[in-house]
Amino acid sequence: MKTKLVWYSILFFFLIGFIGFVIGFGNALSIGMAVTQPTGKAVGMPAESSSDVGEEAGNLPPGGVQVIVLGDSLARGTGDPAGEGFAERVVQAIEERRNEPVTLYNFAVEGMRSEALVSQLEDPMILQAIANARYVMISIGGNDLRDVARLPLIQQDQAFEESLSNHITNLNRILQQLRTANNRALIVFIGLYNVDYSRPNDPENAYLLEWNYETHQLLETDDYSLFIPTYDLFQLKVDQYLSFDGLHPSASGYDAIADRIMRNLPE
Repeated sequence: MKTKLVWYSILFFFLIGFIGFVIGFGNALSIGMAVTQPTGKAVGMPAESSSDVGEEAGNLPPGGVQVIVLGDSLARGTGDPAGEGFAERVVQAIEERRNEPVTLYNFAVEGMRSEALVSQLEDPMILQAIANARYVMISIGGNDLRDVARLPLIQQDQAFEESLSNHITNLNRILQQLRTANNRALIVFIGLYNVDYSRPNDPENAYLLEWNYETHQLLETDDYSLFIPTYDLFQLKVDQYLSFDGLHPSASGYDAIADRIMRNLPE
């Protein structure tokens, strides 16, 4: 009798644990899916387009402008108390300039690296949204470079060269993916800034400048792309433009980035 009670108890706790696992897994899956869903002014799926995304490249839904945002936490707006980042600020400014509705789809993911963005751009839903976009804004590469800074100094030079090479390869592929989906959208790429300008001769600062230079050079090979530098924006106002976490822009920092983007967008 005691043996049966022991086995019944074990079975009972096993079932409770299994049910908890299923519920937890379901919640985690829902959260993971929500991260890549459109946010901002757009609610739900992007406007319908042809099943062959490339065929309808550059076609816009009637009565509005569509903006796509891709990349990392900076593209997501992390650090901004209002959660708007540069993306929603730019959308508001475009609406005022053009006097027509603007729809924003933000597919950025916290911690994203360039290799992950290449994979994300294989998603048919995202490609469908890109096919209808007039503007595609991207912030990517900061996490790739930050991985180098975490290594011991003796390993950083070689790691930087490898990471930069991989980043440029990935970025080149990203541009190809975007142009296959849409050959008329303006691609707006946000450059990297420093979080500490007090050591201009530091190797990490040299890495960042070279990273920006190589990225800019690649963007120049695309006929309709803009590289938006931010290094100089933050240089004299880093305390004002960084959020409390010392890494992401503050509301003022995002204001400055959005203003620079708008100054460079064609009318």
